Amino acid sequence: MEMVGVRRVYILRRLKRVSISRWAWNAYNSVKARPEELRFDLLDEKEKIIGELTYGRTSLIKGVSLTTPWGPAKVEWPKLNMKISIGDKELARIDMPWLGGKWDLIFHEGVAMHFRNVNRRKWDTGFSDGKGSVDFAEEEGTLPPGHPELKIQMTKEEINRLPKTDRPRSIETRNYIQYRIVMSGNLPVKDEDIVASLAIFAGIMRIADEGPS
Repeated sequence: MEMVGVRRVYILRRLKRVSISRWAWNAYNSVKARPEELRFDLLDEKEKIIGELTYGRTSLIKGVSLTTPWGPAKVEWPKLNMKISIGDKELARIDMPWLGGKWDLIFHEGVAMHFRNVNRRKWDTGFSDGKGSVDFAEEEGTLPPGHPELKIQMTKEEINRLPKTDRPRSIETRNYIQYRIVMSGNLPVKDEDIVASLAIFAGIMRIADEGPS
């Protein structure tokens, strides 16, 4: 029988962005975005912000560096898999997440967690080994006006006064996409390592979805 225990919930939230320019050649896409345009909020069960993840520009050759609540991190793609490192230490690898609705989260100690898609949504997936479980779900919604998570946006005039190299191509909206991580029972590795791996993975996949089609 699975040990249910206390549920631990974390949410990685991304406020959707819209282009400032009306011209297609200057439209927002994540490949050319500045780091402040590639920010995600990490929230607890009460939806209180407890950290941020901010990604740099992505390169399939060099990988991507980012800042996280767990320290500076890096994502690389050796042999078409995803390698996640915190500082100088490898945290985990993700083995073929895009094939057949099945993927493995493999930690540096050699522990493997086997995830399987649980419905038709792209990233709704889960892990269970009879002792503990992890549910990972994509959700969408809209923040109410004045929500504390909303940042003050620069006006178009303020942006135009910046040097061209410092100008963002987009502003945040109140619409969001988020990834809910729900853990229960006894898991084979520390909660913190699971949350860090899944949050970094979700962020990089979301950024990829925002790139040019």
